[in-house]
Amino acid sequence: MRPLRISNLIGIILNFNKVSRGFQHRDDLFTCFETIHSDQKLSLFTQSSIIFESIDHLQTMPNTNLVVVGIMCWRNFQATSTKIHVDIIILNPETPTGLNGVIKEAFDAGIPVVTIAASVTSPYAINVDNNFGKWGYDMADYIGRSLNGKGNVLMVEGIAGVSIVDYQKQGYDAAMKKYPGVKTILRVNGNWTLSVTKQVVLQALATTSASGEKIDAVWTTGSEARVVFEAFKEAGQPVPLVTGSITGDSLGYWKENGDAGFKYYGFGVLPHATAQAGFRVAMRILEGQNPKLTELLIPLPEVKQADLSKWYAPGMTTDTTSIFPLPPVDPISEKSLNAYFVKGKALAGYDYSQALQASK
Repeated sequence: MRPLRISNLIGIILNFNKVSRGFQHRDDLFTCFETIHSDQKLSLFTQSSIIFESIDHLQTMPNTNLVVVGIMCWRNFQATSTKIHVDIIILNPETPTGLNGVIKEAFDAGIPVVTIAASVTSPYAINVDNNFGKWGYDMADYIGRSLNGKGNVLMVEGIAGVSIVDYQKQGYDAAMKKYPGVKTILRVNGNWTLSVTKQVVLQALATTSASGEKIDAVWTTGSEARVVFEAFKEAGQPVPLVTGSITGDSLGYWKENGDAGFKYYGFGVLPHATAQAGFRVAMRILEGQNPKLTELLIPLPEVKQADLSKWYAPGMTTDTTSIFPLPPVDPISEKSLNAYFVKGKALAGYDYSQALQASK
């Protein structure tokens, strides 16, 4: 490892997931890394370059084995290692175990590996991810406080069986123990997909209307808040409090309908924030800083109703599903990030405001 200078930063980014907006999220990760690299004037970047081994054809080859492709990427870099020196690898793994073999090979070759947006079980990688259990807890706790400890909640989960969904559910259930007067009247799966989410919410509204029950809040961890509000509007039901991950189309809906038609609390699972966190951890490792753990759970940026105007940007409409908003403030300060490292030290020259401006 060369802590004073990077020859090449390599990002092997596999697709984020194969449902909903996964490919757009992956493409935005590429864009974010390129922006961060070109606009951050860090001392590390003397004579440095960034290389991406992208898998652009996956959209037309949905059955491609991504683990095999990832291994092929590594083999390709090995074949060209006499021409290209690799200092660090940043990857978004498809599975927790499929790339463990090549991660060990990279470790043996003296190349650190950092994962983002998904974790691996290999002890030879540093995983940069989010605390999804806390996310689920915080949103459920906000609902309980907002309802003054009494009311009905519709729970809209992601894809059944996915570990993230289980973590979120555990967080929700833990928070709701504090509010015995809050009743979870239905649990449905929206599969993190706009069309499915809207359909199951409309079905839930039909069920609760028939039983005379009112839904006071909708707990969801997906990016589908807009269609939840649309479903309530179409069903002629009062606007509930809705949680979730903020998106451009949701902010566009808020802009059109105002606070009266968009009651929101949530966080941002965003490619820009993900890329920033992974990039900064990688840079610290190259500076010689040692992470305290192999699993670094970075806080998600909080999104409050009162701050929606700060998240909104011109061009965001209900049709702009591919636009991810940018956190108006740094999701994790350099001082906070120091706590994740032994003798952590802020990156010289790092300025979130510069990265934010460059990404607009």
